Amino acid sequence: MTPRRAAAAARLTHPASLQGLLAYGFALSLLLASALGFVLWRDYQGKLEAAEKQSAALSQGTAALIGFQLRNLDRAMRGIAADVSHVAATAPGAGPEVVQALVQGVDDRHDELVDVVLLDDQGRALTRGPGLAGQTGWFQDPSRQVGSDGLRLGPPHRVAGEWRLPLLRPLPPEAGGGWVMAELRLSALQSLMESLEVGPAGVAVLIQHDGTVLARSRDADRYVGQRYPEHPLLREALAPGSHGVSEETSVLDGVHRIRSFRALGDYPMVLAVGLARDDVLASWRPFVAVAVLACAMYVLGWLYLVRTLSAANQRQRALLEDNARSAAQLHEAQRIASVGSWSLDRERLRVEYSPEAKRIHGFPDDGQPVSMDAGFKAVHPDDLAKVEAWLARFREDALEPVESEFRLVHPDGKVRVVRARGTRVRDEDGRVRDAGTVLDITERARAEQAQAAAERQYRFMFDRNPLPFWVYRRDTMQFVAVNDAAVENYGYSREEFLGMTLLDIRPEADAEALKHAVRNPASDPGGQLWRHLRKDGSLIDVRIYAADIDFQGHACRLVLAEDVTDRLRVQQQIAHRANHDGLTDLPNRSAMLARLDTLLREAADQQQPVHVIYIDLHQFKLINDSLGHGVGDEVLKVVALRLQALGPGIEAARLGGDEFALAWRQDAGQPTADEVAARVQATLSEPVDVLDTLHYLSPSVGIASFPADGADAERLLRNAGLANHEAKRRGPAHPVHFVAAFERAVNERLQLVSRLHEAIERGEFELHFQAQYFASGREPVGLEALVRWRHPERGLVPPNEFIPVCEDSGLIVPLGRWVLREAARHHRLLADAGWSGLTIAVNVSAVQFQSGELVSDVEALMQEFQLPPGVLELELTESIVMDSPEAAIEVLEQLRQFGVLLSIDDFGTGYSSMAYLHRLPVDKLKIDRSFITDVENDSHNAAICESVLALARSFGLKVIAEGVETQSQLDWLRQRGCDEIQGFLLARPLPFAQVLENLRRPQR
Repeated sequence: MTPRRAAAAARLTHPASLQGLLAYGFALSLLLASALGFVLWRDYQGKLEAAEKQSAALSQGTAALIGFQLRNLDRAMRGIAADVSHVAATAPGAGPEVVQALVQGVDDRHDELVDVVLLDDQGRALTRGPGLAGQTGWFQDPSRQVGSDGLRLGPPHRVAGEWRLPLLRPLPPEAGGGWVMAELRLSALQSLMESLEVGPAGVAVLIQHDGTVLARSRDADRYVGQRYPEHPLLREALAPGSHGVSEETSVLDGVHRIRSFRALGDYPMVLAVGLARDDVLASWRPFVAVAVLACAMYVLGWLYLVRTLSAANQRQRALLEDNARSAAQLHEAQRIASVGSWSLDRERLRVEYSPEAKRIHGFPDDGQPVSMDAGFKAVHPDDLAKVEAWLARFREDALEPVESEFRLVHPDGKVRVVRARGTRVRDEDGRVRDAGTVLDITERARAEQAQAAAERQYRFMFDRNPLPFWVYRRDTMQFVAVNDAAVENYGYSREEFLGMTLLDIRPEADAEALKHAVRNPASDPGGQLWRHLRKDGSLIDVRIYAADIDFQGHACRLVLAEDVTDRLRVQQQIAHRANHDGLTDLPNRSAMLARLDTLLREAADQQQPVHVIYIDLHQFKLINDSLGHGVGDEVLKVVALRLQALGPGIEAARLGGDEFALAWRQDAGQPTADEVAARVQATLSEPVDVLDTLHYLSPSVGIASFPADGADAERLLRNAGLANHEAKRRGPAHPVHFVAAFERAVNERLQLVSRLHEAIERGEFELHFQAQYFASGREPVGLEALVRWRHPERGLVPPNEFIPVCEDSGLIVPLGRWVLREAARHHRLLADAGWSGLTIAVNVSAVQFQSGELVSDVEALMQEFQLPPGVLELELTESIVMDSPEAAIEVLEQLRQFGVLLSIDDFGTGYSSMAYLHRLPVDKLKIDRSFITDVENDSHNAAICESVLALARSFGLKVIAEGVETQSQLDWLRQRGCDEIQGFLLARPLPFAQVLENLRRPQR
C-alpha cells in the first residue's frame, strides 16, 4: 500500500457516524435537561404560589374569627353599660347588689372574660373585683381608645401565670360616669393560633400596634407579652384592613417564611401567618433529587456508550494508521537511502517500480507500471550492453543476487549512477519474475572522484609546499613521508628521514613530553610550540600544526612545521620592552606590580612580610634642567645599577622620571625594611661621577609592608608612594614608614581640592590688600593683593591651608587668573578714588608661570582695564626664575613690554645665580620676613639684609622689606637705605573699602 492510499484509507474510516452520535446525544441530553428543569421550575413556582394562597386564607379567616370574638365581647360590655344606665334611670335607689348581679351575669356567660367590674372615674372598683386605682392611668390615655365610641384596650399583663388583656368602656353620664372593665384571657386567642395548620416550622402571631405579642402559635411562653416596636409587620400593616403576602426571615426566630399578614379593621392588631419555606418545599426536593439522579444516569449511560464506540473506532484507526505509517516509513527509508525496488515481468514485458525507484529512473510517480522498452531507454547508451548482460545472468536457483553498476539518463539530461541488485523469483501462482533493488550512488561516485582529485592536489601541495611537511605513524613515531622543504630545512636526506623517528629531531630532554603529546594530541588551532634539532645540532623553534589521517593503511599524523625562531625572538624583545624601562632596563611599573602580586601570594602562603620602598631623587631635576637630559639619563643609569646591587632577592623597578621602587620578601636571611632603606640612603648619597663631574643626590624613601599596609600590589605600592610623599615633605634625611593617617590626609586633600573647585565656581574667594609705603616718609607706594577664601561655614580660611593644595592640584592657575583680573579691576577703583599712582602687586605661582598662559592673560587684562604702565607688579620667587633661567628671562622680557613691574619675592631664601640675576629684567627685590625678624639685634639677619641692599644698589634695583612689625626694625631699614616697607607696623591686610579709608588718613 502506498502512503497516499494508506492516508486515504485512514480518512475513510474517520468516525463521522460517531460525530453524529455525539451531536445527537448532546442535543437530546440538553433537551431532556431543559424539559426536566422547566418541570421542576414550574413545580417550584406552584409550591410557592400555593403556600402564599394558603397563608393568605389562614390569615383572612383567623382575623375574621378574632374580630368576631372581640366584637361579641364589646357588645357584652355595651350591654352592661346600657343596663347600668337603665337601672340608674328607673331605680335610682337600687343598691349595688342589683348592679353586681348584672355584671356577674355577663361574666358567667363569657368564659373568655374574667373580673368584669364597674369603676369610678378614678379607677376604683364599684363592684366586686380589682380596680385600677394606683395604676399608671392608661385608661385615661386617649391613644388607648379604639374607634369613636370609647372602647379602650389596656396593656397585657400576667395574673397567676395567665396573660390577660384589659378592655375598658366608659359608662354614660346618666349612669353617673365611670367605666366598665373586663379582662380578656389571651389563652382564648392562643388556642385559636395553635389550632392553625401552619406546618412544623410555620407560625401564626397576633401583635398589637405597639409591638406587643398577644398570641403566637410557637414558643408562646417566650414571646407573648413581649414588646417588639421595630417588628416588620408594624411598618407594613398599620392601616386598618391592610393585608399582603411576602417572603422574609423572621426577626424573632430567624426562620425564612412565606408570610401573609392582615390588620384587624376595628382593633389595633395585626395577624400574621407564616409558612416555612423549607416546609413548603419539603415534598419538592425529593422530586428534584430523583430527577437529577435520573438525568445523571442517562448522561453516564450515554457517555459510556460514546466511550465504547470511540475506543472501538480508535482501535480501527490505529490499525489503519499503522499500516499507512509502515508504508510511509518504507517509502521514506527508501527515499533517504536512495534505494528503490523493482519487479520485471518478462511475459508482459513491463516493470513495476516503487516510488523511489521511479524517482531514481526519472519516471513520474503515477502508480502505473513502465514498459520494458521505456526502462531500457532510461539506461545510458554506453551502459546498455552492461545492463543486458546483467539481466542475462539471472537464474532462478541462484544463491546470491546479481549486481551491476550503470548510468541512467533522466529526461532533463541529468545523469545518475546506480547500483542494481536482482534475482529471479517465482510467485505463489507459479509465475516467474525478476525482482530486486536499485541504489542511487551518484553522490558517492562524485565523492570518490573528488577524493581522488583531492589526493592528487594534496600530493602536489605536500611535495611543493615551502614549509616542512611530514607524515609519521602514531604507534611507532616512524617517518613515512617527508617533503622537499623538510629535507632542505633539517639537513637530512629523504632516505635518512624515512629511517628516523620523531625522537631523532627533538632534544633528548623533550622525549617524555613528545610521547605524551603523540598519545594525547592537543586540539589547538593556533598550533603548538616545540624545539626541533637540525642535523647540524642547532635548535630551532617551530610551531606545529597536525591532523590525524589514514596513510598506506596505517593510523598516521600529518604535520606542518613552521620555523618561528626569528619571530619569537622579536616577540620576546617586544615583550621585554613592554615590561622594562628603555633607559635603565629595569622593570617598569606594570612589571613591578605583576612581580609584587607573585611575592604577595608566596608570602601569604608562608606568612612572611613583603616590603616595598618608594624612592624619589632630590636635586635630580636641577641636574636635568641645568646640565641637560643626557647627563640626567646617565645619572639614572648609575642609580639603577646601584639599586640592583643592594642584595639578592631585592627587585628594583623604575616607575617613571626619578622615581624608583624596591620589593622583596623577607624570608630567612633577608634584610628588614629599615636595613634596606639605610642601604638606599647610603648608596644613593654617594656622588655620581658623570662627564668627570661629581653629582650629589639625596633620596626620599617611603616604606610600606605587607600585610599591615596593604593586601594587594596596587595598594601596597600606592601606600609606599604616600609615605614617600611625606618623606619629601619632612626632608630626605630619614625614611618614612606608611601610617593610615597619610591615606586620610590624602583623602582630606582630595576633598579639599573638590571643595576648592566649588569655591572657584561659586565665587567664594575675595581679595584683601596690604598697603606698602616709602620707608622715608610713610607715604603709600602701592598695595599687595592677597587672596582670601571666605568659607560659608568656617569664615575666612588661612591661605596656608589652601594655597599649597591649589599649587599641587593645578587650581592655582584659574585662581591666579582670577586674582590678576580682580587686581586689575580694583586698580580702576583706586584710580576713581584718586590713587591712580599706586601700584598693585600680585604673587605669581610657579605653576601659573610655567603654564604658558601668563603673558597672554596679562596682555588681555592690560587692554581690557586700560592699565597704564607701572601700576601692575608681579612678584615671583627665586625658584621660579632659577628652575629654567633662560625660559624665565624670555617670559619676563615679554611682560616688561606691557609695562608690568617685576620683583623677586622672598629674596635670599632660595638659590640665585649671580650670572643670571644681573640679566633678569626685574625692578625690585623683596627681603623675606624671616630676615627682618630681630634684624636690629641679630647679626646674621642684619648681614643678610645689608648684603641684599648692597646687591640691589649695585644692580640698580629697589628693595622692599616685608614683615616689618616694630619701630626699631623700621628705623634700622631706613638707616640702611631700604626703599619701601610693608608690615603690620604700618598696615594689615584688609578688605578694599577699609584700605581706601585708611589711605585717606595720613600716617604718623
